[in-house]
Amino acid sequence: MSSDDANKLRDWDLNFESAKKLDPNEARKCLPNSIELRTLPVPPEKVRSHDLVSGAPSMRTYSALGILKTATEQPYPKFAFVSTDTYHKIRSYPWNQDVASSSFYTLLPETEAPGDNPSGETAKGREDDERMANWIKASPDNIYIHEQKPLPVRDEYIKLNQRLGSLRRYILVVMGDQLPTNSVYVAYFDRGKWYYIAGDDTISQKNFDLISLFLTMMSVPSPVPPLAPVINVGG
Repeated sequence: MSSDDANKLRDWDLNFESAKKLDPNEARKCLPNSIELRTLPVPPEKVRSHDLVSGAPSMRTYSALGILKTATEQPYPKFAFVSTDTYHKIRSYPWNQDVASSSFYTLLPETEAPGDNPSGETAKGREDDERMANWIKASPDNIYIHEQKPLPVRDEYIKLNQRLGSLRRYILVVMGDQLPTNSVYVAYFDRGKWYYIAGDDTISQKNFDLISLFLTMMSVPSPVPPLAPVINVGG
């Protein structure tokens, strides 16, 4: 990325009002085609005190199964396990009606599971959640980014959009004692309960299909045969 491109992206990020008038394709042209990760080595004394494996820069990645496991764990899961009543309540929200073009559902704090948002257990968290819920209800056609007038300071802007992101769910898994007699897309029975994706849940279905594709991908075998180590014996 050139310095001019970096400055242009930084300017768009900081000037929210002017950024709305710009062509997203122009912003994409400024994006780099690679990600550079750089960090300083950890001092030896800190490696010992924090029980680190190494002081060298490192990066950890998830496998497809690891990503799937992380997406279901609290706090801030990306998949929701809900009752039938909660499922219908989420689907009834006005902003969750455009299933053809949307790739996720947006919940209200009241439809989150206990433990999904630990900060909501505090007085300040409940106040922020009420503020967020009121904004979502007032902006059902534009809930992709939290905006308010006048624009808040940068830290507050980031915090509000982080909370908005934590209310998104990409798959709704309905739990029940019995499997519905009408359309069901996929279902699994475990320990006396049924877990399923409803037959009319387009968003959950297409995300489930994408995950299934990722989980079945295999790396292409190397055309070069592996080396066979040989130890010569004798003179």
